[in-house]
Amino acid sequence: MPSVKHSVTPGLIAFAIVVACTAPSTAHATPVAAGGGLYLDTEFNLGLGANFVVPTEVVLPQSRLSADLQYFFGESDEFGDIETSTQLISGNVDAQNLFFAEQAIQAYGLAGLNLALASVEVSNDFTDEDETERDLELGINLGAGAEYAFSTQLSAFGEAKLTVSFGDIDTRLVFGAGIRFYFDAGGSGGLLSEG
Repeated sequence: MPSVKHSVTPGLIAFAIVVACTAPSTAHATPVAAGGGLYLDTEFNLGLGANFVVPTEVVLPQSRLSADLQYFFGESDEFGDIETSTQLISGNVDAQNLFFAEQAIQAYGLAGLNLALASVEVSNDFTDEDETERDLELGINLGAGAEYAFSTQLSAFGEAKLTVSFGDIDTRLVFGAGIRFYFDAGGSGGLLSEG
């Protein structure tokens, strides 16, 4: 994988997280959700993911935490007797600030942390040798998304997230779309409930 070097200051990271979590909105308490979806990154790698959303209005109004795990299939190339394949597993924890949460369509800004495990496997058919190199790196996420509530328990979401690594993994723009199922935690009434 080609390496892209980045210079991101801790102050910029802290500022982005504060802005994403504290910008004004008109949200109300949201219930806990779980779901899954399809993801595509800027290297055209297709991925599958699962996500979990927990409200955090007690800590910050109009906010929630989202945790997800994504597996990107990567790509395979052959050069004579040598075959290479790449894969990426990406875990994210993001703070999300909700906008228009009392409507069927809500938007959110997000900022958070990324932990990625990239692996490259090289197989040499001529020498019968296999070699695997793995790289575990920390990064940050900045992005935005939207969610449409079909009912009080079911919604579809779409988001775009820029992931900047602090190591050798390339900066990636990841697009995701999927569904979430909301559980009525604590009598909140699910999505679209009256404030």
